[in-house]
Amino acid sequence: MASIDDYFASRQSLWGEFSSSNKSFLTVSEVWHSKDSNSQPEALHRTVKNRELSTWLDNTETSQPMDTTLKDKKCVLRVAWVPHDRKQGLNDVGAGILEHLTRVFHHQLAQLRFRATFAGAASLIEPSNGRRTSFFCNHPNIAVTWSQCTISGLTSVICIADQRKIVILQDLLSCKFIQALANLEPLPALMCSILCCREIDSLINTVKHTVRQVEVRTGHHTFMSRSEPPATGDLLRLSADMSGCISNLAVNTRRLGVLRELNKFIIDKAFDSQKTKNCDKASNSLKELISNIKTIQKHSEMQKLDVEFFASRAQIQRDALVHLIAEHELLANQELAKDTRRLAVLAQKDSAGIKALTIVATLFIPPTFVSSLFSMPLFDWGSAGTENHTGGTETWKNRLLLYLTVTGPLMLVTFSVWGLLILVWRLKQKKEVKQLRLKARCSTSQGSEVISLVSKRMSGISTSGDSEALLGQFST
Repeated sequence: MASIDDYFASRQSLWGEFSSSNKSFLTVSEVWHSKDSNSQPEALHRTVKNRELSTWLDNTETSQPMDTTLKDKKCVLRVAWVPHDRKQGLNDVGAGILEHLTRVFHHQLAQLRFRATFAGAASLIEPSNGRRTSFFCNHPNIAVTWSQCTISGLTSVICIADQRKIVILQDLLSCKFIQALANLEPLPALMCSILCCREIDSLINTVKHTVRQVEVRTGHHTFMSRSEPPATGDLLRLSADMSGCISNLAVNTRRLGVLRELNKFIIDKAFDSQKTKNCDKASNSLKELISNIKTIQKHSEMQKLDVEFFASRAQIQRDALVHLIAEHELLANQELAKDTRRLAVLAQKDSAGIKALTIVATLFIPPTFVSSLFSMPLFDWGSAGTENHTGGTETWKNRLLLYLTVTGPLMLVTFSVWGLLILVWRLKQKKEVKQLRLKARCSTSQGSEVISLVSKRMSGISTSGDSEALLGQFST
């Protein structure tokens, strides 16, 4: 009978396609319990060659261990670890191994269903054998499918995750309290819940360390017990780091939501198992399982408080860095204005030199023009050659007087026109300066307040313990 799980499994694949490597072996884990309950459970981690995989599946299914020390025990849990490289979409197992395990464990629908889900946990009925199969996934880091045989009590698990998570889960499987609960169907979900808790704690600790270093660098805090060194790097980089911390805390918020739903799923499964199993041993194991889940729930409540607390602190530091960057830009603009003023003074000096050259040139233009005009053949100066020696001096004086008579008024007219143009230009310049001063008066109070705030901020920084780093940043 078709269900909504079949619909999602057949219509979408959010995880993309998986490819396989040419690895010649598979890493597996087993938990064995004593048949008479007189000995402690034991966990084994081993590698199985691809050609020996069927033998391993048969031995764990029939509780016939390869190790003779386990001959009086039965296998209650077997796990096949599939390392996953999410960047390449590569499962580091041999070709066809994952598909073979899926068929033997009857996880076909569960494998398809988790690929249609970003995050979640659910149980569904496997059409191939009618057994209940469960899955948990948190895209793109981990996906686990498992089922328990109602006859033998053997739980079969396929875990697809990156190598770091697999190492943590294998270490967790070596813990005695986990081995004692290996006969319970929700155990894989409990292990994923503990893994999720550890990842949340690790990310909070990383964010905490980064935020505390930035607090020392900026000085925007009132904590007295700061032993961390100030954060290094420019202010823009630190602002980006704070944005990254806020994003990481958002990831933790999502993980907390996934963890909350996973814990609810485990409790529901535990109550369902309690209804079907009446033996004292199973009842005690279920109580222990529920107790562990309650511990995780209390722990996650404190994690939620830490996430909110450090998100607020990271936001404060990002705002502080934005303000410091604005102050830095204001100081840089002030230096730029000073440089511009120096260039203006130099340009004014150059213009004064050019002005002197212009005056000199203006002084020589009228005489040059008149002399050039009189030298032209338009005027009859030929009579000067027939005059005697005594009359030459008088003629020269008359002609010089004529030259000066024409040149003097022409120079006066030229300088008058030039002076009039200079006067008009200066009056226009004074008018523009007056308008600019009127506009400046409107923003004087606001500008003075900004400069005062920056000065106070800089003076406050210079007296603090981390002043050298900030002043060095401002100076660059």
